[in-house]
Amino acid sequence: MRCAICGEPMDVQIDRWLQTNDGGAVHLRCADREAQHVWQLRCLLAIGHLLVITIVSSALIIHVGVVERSTTFHLECSPSLRMEGCQVSFEAGMCSVL
Repeated sequence: MRCAICGEPMDVQIDRWLQTNDGGAVHLRCADREAQHVWQLRCLLAIGHLLVITIVSSALIIHVGVVERSTTFHLECSPSLRMEGCQVSFEAGMCSVL
């Protein structure tokens, strides 16, 4: 019988081995090494996803902030300012045209 991972012959009486779902067999050390490798790949993939999410969310926050600043404008004025056809809101020394 040969290990399904490394291909080396196995002595089922001596070697520590595991049976696979498809009826094959693997050395325990080969299965552990493969599991550790897959775990490391999954951790790297998770870190990659975290970086992508962070970059995209930061870009969206920056974009929304730029859009808000470009569409909102304030006029320095007094509370008594009147503009025909416009509503003016006066808060904290700044007035906004609504």
